[in-house]
Amino acid sequence: DVAVTGQTTTGTNRHDNKQAIVAVFSTRFADGNLNFSFTNPPSDNNTSININTNFLVNGSTTCKNNNCGSVDTNIQYCIGQGCSGWMDLNTVATSPLYIVSGSQPQTSAISKNQSYNVSWVLKSTVEGTYELRLRGDGANTDANTTSGTDRTITTQAVADDYSFSLSLPSSGCT
Repeated sequence: DVAVTGQTTTGTNRHDNKQAIVAVFSTRFADGNLNFSFTNPPSDNNTSININTNFLVNGSTTCKNNNCGSVDTNIQYCIGQGCSGWMDLNTVATSPLYIVSGSQPQTSAISKNQSYNVSWVLKSTVEGTYELRLRGDGANTDANTTSGTDRTITTQAVADDYSFSLSLPSSGCT
């Protein structure tokens, strides 16, 4: 509280006037920003994976500009190159693409300019082209952040193994 003293004069009487001035301050700090990067698959558009074969997906989640607090990072996919119907991966083995190991989401508390690693083992059950991306929500970040590089992968059936052998007669030839 701040007291302000003023004086008024009425005839020969002087009176002190006191008024209270209350100042309320509210400070809102900017949210942190999340960025994502992939380590595996190592590059876009040239990753071919056999169906029904485990493969590693890993990367990192980084906090920029301010404290991000507790952050959840999910792996998502959509079907087809350049697709937009993103879905969180799950552990249901009948899904076209699913998590074999690794928690969903993966969580860590991170401050400004800190990162944490994320990692999953996935498997595809259906041939096709998929986009993968990382999505995050943080206690002090904008919701549903997806800033980062998507990865395009192609899953394919395992080629049939045709083995040939040459059989020669065992007698009569010299």
